[in-house]
Amino acid sequence: MKLTLKISGTKVHDVGYRAFLLETAEDLRMRGFFAQNVVDEGMQAVIVYLEGNEASMEKFQKIAQIQRPDKAVVSSIAFVECSDEVEDIEIFAARFQARQLRKGISSIIRIEERQDRMIDLQTQMLGKQDQMLEKQDQMLGKQDQMIEKQDQMLGKQDQMIEKQDQMLGKQDQMIEKQDLMLEKQDRIIDKLEDVGRNVVGEIRSSTDAIVSEIRESRERGSVELRDSHADLKSYLDVRLGKMDEDISRIKAKIGM
Repeated sequence: MKLTLKISGTKVHDVGYRAFLLETAEDLRMRGFFAQNVVDEGMQAVIVYLEGNEASMEKFQKIAQIQRPDKAVVSSIAFVECSDEVEDIEIFAARFQARQLRKGISSIIRIEERQDRMIDLQTQMLGKQDQMLEKQDQMLGKQDQMIEKQDQMLGKQDQMIEKQDQMLGKQDQMIEKQDLMLEKQDRIIDKLEDVGRNVVGEIRSSTDAIVSEIRESRERGSVELRDSHADLKSYLDVRLGKMDEDISRIKAKIGM
């Protein structure tokens, strides 16, 4: 019995589909097997030619309908009768294994080349990391220097603050003394104002008395005024002398 199997989908190549189908055919002891990857109307497809007894074909069809590789994305599976000659499964298996081995070797070579490139990149990265670490060490050294300078500045600031506190204490003492001096000045001014008022009162009293006496003398008449001019002059001299004494005494009281 011969059949042709066509599996179509968006991802049926490079997912191990042919190896999966070959292993299934070998397990079912089928005589003929041939598989190839093709592109049909822009879609990936796997074409398989099979030859075996009816029981093996039925089992193969059930497995192919249900099972598939993990990464395969299948849209259709179709079986049709085939009349063409089918390659012996052992011959196909040998050729397929040889091809897969070549692919594996090529893949290994590509992997090794990628590994070499990765090693080169890693070496470059390690070199850059070493440079970065060196720069970090330099930056840390500069940071240590900056921290040391900051500590020195903080120490100086503490000294300045201490001195400022001392100056503020002295200013407080000076302000306190100034307050005491202002208080004493206020008391002195009050005393001076009292003494001044007393002096002014005494001067006004003396002046009023003199003016009163002068007015009385004028009222006596011009004749008596002439006769008593000498006496009045003497009297005024005496009064003025007394006023000078009073003024001197007042000045002595107020400390002038």
